[in-house]
Amino acid sequence: MTEPKVLIDTNVLVYAYSPLSNKHAAATKTLSQAIESDRAMISVQNLVEFSRVMSEKLPEKTPLSKVRMHVMELSEAMSVFSYHAD
Repeated sequence: MTEPKVLIDTNVLVYAYSPLSNKHAAATKTLSQAIESDRAMISVQNLVEFSRVMSEKLPEKTPLSKVRMHVMELSEAMSVFSYHAD
């Protein structure tokens, strides 16, 4: 039996990409393990929230070009699901 997929929360993404966060190490480990085990999933909503927080909400704002790069990396590393009527 295969292990179930896990939806990666936006907070985990933000902490993993924010080296100044006191939760950075734990978030990075969690994210890496989920990706390596091919269990990680992410929604378009998570990517939108991640982009907004990283570029506008954190004290150490990330340039949009770097945020775009992170979003592309995340999109390639795990399954992404989007909105639809179903």
